[in-house]
Amino acid sequence: MSIRHFRALCGAGLILAGIPWALPSSAWADGSCRTLEVRFQPQGFPKTDREPQSPQIAAWVEDKDGHYIDTLYVSRTTGLLGLGNRSGSPVLKSDFRWPYGKRPYVLPVWAHRRNHTYPMVVMGGKCSPNCGGDAHNGAANPDDENTVAYHGSVSSADPFFCSPSHRIEKQVDGVDVVSCASPFYSSKGHFDANRTSLYPPRADIDPTQLGALDSPDLARYAAMNDVAAVSGATFANGQVINPPVRWTVTGTLPDGDYVIRVEVNIENDFNLPWWAPGRSAHDEYSTWDAGFGGQYLGQPSVVYSVPVHLDAGNRGGLVADYEGYGDVTGDTGDLHPPDMTIATKNGSGADRLALVTDADGNWRVKVDLVSALPGVAPPPPAPSIDFSDITDSTIKVNLRLQDGSNGATLQVRYREALPITDQSFDVALPAPAPTAAAGGVLSTQLKGLLPKTTYYVAARAQAACGATSKLASASSITQLGQFTTLSGCFIATAAYGSPMMRQVGALRAFRDRTLLTTPIGKLLVASYYATSPPLAQLIDGPGPGDAALRSLARSALGPLVDVVTRIAP
Repeated sequence: MSIRHFRALCGAGLILAGIPWALPSSAWADGSCRTLEVRFQPQGFPKTDREPQSPQIAAWVEDKDGHYIDTLYVSRTTGLLGLGNRSGSPVLKSDFRWPYGKRPYVLPVWAHRRNHTYPMVVMGGKCSPNCGGDAHNGAANPDDENTVAYHGSVSSADPFFCSPSHRIEKQVDGVDVVSCASPFYSSKGHFDANRTSLYPPRADIDPTQLGALDSPDLARYAAMNDVAAVSGATFANGQVINPPVRWTVTGTLPDGDYVIRVEVNIENDFNLPWWAPGRSAHDEYSTWDAGFGGQYLGQPSVVYSVPVHLDAGNRGGLVADYEGYGDVTGDTGDLHPPDMTIATKNGSGADRLALVTDADGNWRVKVDLVSALPGVAPPPPAPSIDFSDITDSTIKVNLRLQDGSNGATLQVRYREALPITDQSFDVALPAPAPTAAAGGVLSTQLKGLLPKTTYYVAARAQAACGATSKLASASSITQLGQFTTLSGCFIATAAYGSPMMRQVGALRAFRDRTLLTTPIGKLLVASYYATSPPLAQLIDGPGPGDAALRSLARSALGPLVDVVTRIAP
């Protein structure tokens, strides 16, 4: 039975349950504002053989007739890092902080309702389009959207993403941590003048830091991204978001009926009707090595909708059931009514947001409206910043609101190597929302950082009606990396240009099947990982001298590859 036929047989669905209530009355003076607060509790689902990607969430406002008004929040991977519009075919698999494979189906209802188009990003770099063969990696075209290999001639250092073969898996304070182990070089693409996307390109690349191999189009990426300012870090699972998503409603918005919608999607959230592992239609098109990447295209996005009413009475609302689900292909913004194909428990499908019970009732999304008058108090003072618990991949950021902040919330962003200014604040990476610690200190943890690297952090306090403090900033350096338990072959990957190359796979198989099965072999592997990252980084540089080093490294590794291929074919 096809998925389409299965859906047709499962038509009995849930009905939207928006429950409005009245809030305290207030007279709106000229120039007054209202702050709308949206609350929900994300939750994960049981782990598969791979860690699920962080949930992608968008929250936006429509009028009662379904016309889009404004976006309140969008997760940083979609809103800031270009998940919906980046290099690579949509059929490429996924892994931890992997940069390839555009996802037009990540938040399709939000994208189509917003209906803002951008040039489509496709694989390539400075020489694109139609680079021709890649002299470094062979005859393949580095503009090929269907492969993650052969892009050496258009790949430069990436400020955020990393190769799944260049990551550390270890424990920090008893918690499993996955982080990038060394700099990664990726194809960041260029614009296809003949195609468009409903998603913005990534905005975290500073135009002044473009590499010699990057397309000039990259200088336009950040300027085109108009949702970076409302992009935020993924919310923690298992707790109601705090602070809530906020939106300041000015006096220019007429009183009346509106709808707040929240769309949620999670990679590899499989169930039987929706792309169960092992039966995905896109398997045959993926060029991924079987040892990297995982299936991701599970159940489609789900949408929760809350009706609200703006007037002197201020009516918010809450909802317990989802309104419908999005298009699994992303081709349309259709909202399909609830049916039995969408899971409803264990954090999967419609249960991606937890059911919360409080004095107002049972809800998955709750909207409150509060009032405030701008200009009554000056902008809050800037917060203070310091650091603690610094490791090779994490930094704890400690913040303190100053006297006179009057209930302001904190916005915190960070980035590698470059200071953050008022002009670049919106395109820096959002940090997780700070939480309260002892002594009035708020703290947030930056994770997945590169070792021995300078990171800049900036923060500002924001009052209820949007007035912000001056920017506070500071910097810290992560510790030297401890390369102990790694999943990749640094030098071989640098020499051959990609972890997907046949030669790298042969060496990886020899390591796993032969060396790691003996005490002496384990010692050799540990010694290799302790010494190889700096040499691999030297070999993997973009300069002409580095090309000679890569050729020399391949010549040195060739005889070993021949031997291990016979031992572990």
